[in-house]
Amino acid sequence: MINAVTMALLLGLSNPLAGLNLLPGRDVQASHQEVGGWRLDVKHDQFSGRTTCRLKRGPVTYERQVVTFRFASWVDTANAEFRIDNGALQSVGSVAVEAAGLGARLRSDNSTNPSGGLVAIPSRLVANAGSVSIRPNPKRGHKDFVVKGLTGALAVAQQKGCDVASQVSKMS
Repeated sequence: MINAVTMALLLGLSNPLAGLNLLPGRDVQASHQEVGGWRLDVKHDQFSGRTTCRLKRGPVTYERQVVTFRFASWVDTANAEFRIDNGALQSVGSVAVEAAGLGARLRSDNSTNPSGGLVAIPSRLVANAGSVSIRPNPKRGHKDFVVKGLTGALAVAQQKGCDVASQVSKMS
């Protein structure tokens, strides 16, 4: 009997399982795809029924309703300021409690720079934006980050079984 993979290869489909990792004896199925400039990684654990997802676009990551922007780990971002689509200036401190409540890690293990070069902003603020400009501290210039396409990527993540409305992981 011909299995589905063999049939697909015979029909000329170059890689019918592209982006899907199905290793025999493993409980976790992993897949990835590009969606509007974002990389969507989905892992489904068949044993626990848990689906976890992560969206990443260069130094920008979405997890647990928080968008995290990464500078070099030695850059102090504790007093960072940001603008969404060139809007009003906001301090990271003004959104830190909300971001922490959603599960963002606001401190690193680095005792000389607890911020670890990370800036966490609740996704509700940036979901429909095109860019976020962040000045990590008064001694450094600002950096522009592209976040365009996040809403579309979140919609695809939800179609893949991710509960993006509350958490990035869910129990089936």
